[in-house]
Amino acid sequence: MWAEMIIAALKTVLDNDSLAEDIRHEATKWHINRRWIPAFETYREEFRKHHLSMDILGPDTNKVALQEFYIEVNVCPPADNFASRCHPRQPKIAGRALLKRPEARLFILGKPGAGKTSLLKFLAWRALFPEEQKEAQSAFPVFIPLHTLADTLKREEEKGKAEIEAFENHFYELLAPSFEKWLSRDPQRIHAFTEVLLRSKEVLLLFDGLDEIDDSEQRENMRAFLQRLARRYPHTSIIVSSRLSARRLQTFDTYLVAPFDENQIQQYSKKWFGMVARLTQNKQGQENRTKQETDRSAQFLRELQGTPALKDLAKLPLMLNLLCLTFDTYQELVSKRVELYRQATDALLYLWRQVRGLRPPADLPNGERLSRAFKESFFQEVAFQALREGRREIPKKDVLQILKNALAAEQYDPRQADKVLRNFEQNYGILIEMVAEKYSFLHSTFQEYFAANYIKERGNTLWNELYNHLGTSPAWTETFSNLVQLTNPLTTQELYEACLDQLEGEKGAAIRRVQRYLKNYAHDGKAALEAWILYFESEAWRFEQTARIIRGWRKHAPATEEIQAYSTLWPFPASKTKTLLIEGPLQNADAWEEWLDTQEQLLQRGLEVTEGGREMYAHLKEELEQHGSLSGQHPVGLKEEMETMRQFWDSHHAFPPERPRWPFLLDALDLEDLEVFQVKISALLTPLAYARLAPNARTDLLHSLLLGC
Repeated sequence: MWAEMIIAALKTVLDNDSLAEDIRHEATKWHINRRWIPAFETYREEFRKHHLSMDILGPDTNKVALQEFYIEVNVCPPADNFASRCHPRQPKIAGRALLKRPEARLFILGKPGAGKTSLLKFLAWRALFPEEQKEAQSAFPVFIPLHTLADTLKREEEKGKAEIEAFENHFYELLAPSFEKWLSRDPQRIHAFTEVLLRSKEVLLLFDGLDEIDDSEQRENMRAFLQRLARRYPHTSIIVSSRLSARRLQTFDTYLVAPFDENQIQQYSKKWFGMVARLTQNKQGQENRTKQETDRSAQFLRELQGTPALKDLAKLPLMLNLLCLTFDTYQELVSKRVELYRQATDALLYLWRQVRGLRPPADLPNGERLSRAFKESFFQEVAFQALREGRREIPKKDVLQILKNALAAEQYDPRQADKVLRNFEQNYGILIEMVAEKYSFLHSTFQEYFAANYIKERGNTLWNELYNHLGTSPAWTETFSNLVQLTNPLTTQELYEACLDQLEGEKGAAIRRVQRYLKNYAHDGKAALEAWILYFESEAWRFEQTARIIRGWRKHAPATEEIQAYSTLWPFPASKTKTLLIEGPLQNADAWEEWLDTQEQLLQRGLEVTEGGREMYAHLKEELEQHGSLSGQHPVGLKEEMETMRQFWDSHHAFPPERPRWPFLLDALDLEDLEVFQVKISALLTPLAYARLAPNARTDLLHSLLLGC
């Protein structure tokens, strides 16, 4: 049915179009009829084989069938001729709607990884296999990567061939495996065949990746050629894709690929984890596999929901792909953000072109490539200057000046800066001219990531500036967060101690920051609390403020995590600890039983807990084993013993001489007063205690103290 429709359209062209007589004469020899059906069917299957797949970053780099994995994107008109955002008063439309426009001239723009190539392939699938979808329209799509066409035109031009002849030859080579039986590679027949096809309203030319033409002069030549081609074949639908940085094509309607919405993110993650499940769990039954897909996807989405910066990044399909891969690898997102940004940088600089079979791009006009270190150093300096000036958009003249200085430092001609910047923009898409004469990073997270690297590379020379900006803006907050994750433990400890000096005399502000942090990041607040208590040792004001934090945190943390957080108070004086313990989780015996089951895991985290705490664990465990449950609403006698100790302390300013039944209340059983106890604890918890923390806890400690969340 599909092939017959195309054949009928070709016959209509021969009957009605004003083709040159020699073309008409040659074409009519073919006797276009049902005998051609096998050729068109062969073309369909060849097209499916070579084009209807998607490159997905998974446990291994994979190609997956487009019809199984693709999440349809929306498109929208831009706000103006140079906009990178959708027009606020124009509705988004589904990508498939682009096929409903006859004789279309469309220029599809999008950020790197937005799904431009996949959109073109999706349109081809709907046109070529309408029987596989609802409400699809038949057409004859030809998918043409523009970097290969540019090479062909340049090569044929060197041989003296005319531009249009070179294009027709390239066009035919894409069709030859299916049609050469009928055309016998006869030049006259080939010419006639391509002319008839290109003049047919049924043909859909899909030109992919104008930005992927490395040479800027070739890129401009291709732009002009596409416009001439559109004039030569006025009835043929033509769709061209490119990154946002490209100038508009005259006579073409421009559309932007819209970011994923929440529903599309959910669909994508479900399909991605489903793909992984099929690759790794082929021996499981369908029921188990489906459950695993749902569980992993749900876990990922919950984690993503709690991390606003990553959630925003997930609106780009390529970045969402990397997020899924990171979560599948590490089973978490929050503590791996810097690793994610590094992977994203790798993908944009190298991996994505490699996956798509593109050669490494040229950076300099002479075809030479600049080192990775050069490119990253350039991005870092631009990012930090923008951060320092409080900008998201950087004037082009400032970007060019940074690039000129960098080129001159490496003995390159600084006069090439404009061409190099354009090549960076076209080839990598990390820094883009979003608005005329102003550059922005692909996403704000890249600016914060590169700015953190800039500070890291310069040691402590920029720390004073960092302190002065803490809490002044989300950009500085995220940059500091990235810096913490980028530095090694010893450097981070040095940074932390310097920051504490800056906070001296501002204890109230520091406490408020911790409270805000625990409120906004309750999912990892326990680690922050552990780190806070360990480092601040046992000074009275710190303990009292920590108690306030815990009380406020109860509203935001599950009961089990709350109990685990209380266990970090073991190093503190029992006379202070007891009040919190009595008013807090000891009112919930069931929660204590759950805590007992997980206590060993807590002890294995590398936290320095007291021997008294271990004895407490043993006593509770013993009682649970003997009686099957904890007595009453709290362990037997604990509340009374705490009260006795409190009264003794109030009267004598010392602990009672008798050995307490619950030794976790008093770690220093041999000591006579609180002061000696505090000295012992302070000696145990030197600044090196910070180095003993797990990496995640270090990060959370710095978050909790210094970030105005």
